[in-house]
Amino acid sequence: MSESGPDGGGLERLFDDMLRDGWLSGMDDGLDVVMARMDKETGVYNRKHFEGLADRAIGDKLHGRERRAGDGPAEGNVAVLAICIDNWAQLASSMTAEEEVKVVTRVGDAMKGAFRVDDVIGRLREDVFALLLRGCPLDMLDVISERCLADLGEVRVPTSEGWLVIDARSYAQTFDGEGTGESLVAGAVAGFSE
Repeated sequence: MSESGPDGGGLERLFDDMLRDGWLSGMDDGLDVVMARMDKETGVYNRKHFEGLADRAIGDKLHGRERRAGDGPAEGNVAVLAICIDNWAQLASSMTAEEEVKVVTRVGDAMKGAFRVDDVIGRLREDVFALLLRGCPLDMLDVISERCLADLGEVRVPTSEGWLVIDARSYAQTFDGEGTGESLVAGAVAGFSE
């Protein structure tokens, strides 16, 4: 598994995707387009754009297309690994808006820590974040999930009620040959209601 190191390889790839999607796509309003695709609190992709990226990954897989010149054909699985903050309501009720932003930023950072070079992160719901994994071997889903959850489990959040721990769980949804990016993401989110 190729991971981003201290130099932020995964974050550089995220910025590269944003740059390519906005400024280099021929759109005059590049910055506005990029900002419309981002979650305002965390700076990761919002659900709508994340679903579009999942659609693109599915199309690449189905048609064996390269994502970028030199990447080679899209191989392997397309999966969404979602992380739900189970005690979000408790955390949010005992924090100021500024503290809440810090917590969601910390969740995003934990997810970014599990990045492989070609993964992207999105916020699907107020309490749910996800990684879009392209070409990820199925046996790696558990490893990536455990890494995210372990990082989040170490976070202590100061509140008026004392220190709280982030309580989170994960659910992975893999592309089975049918459906869209929207249905793949919806399946990942629905996993938390089972």
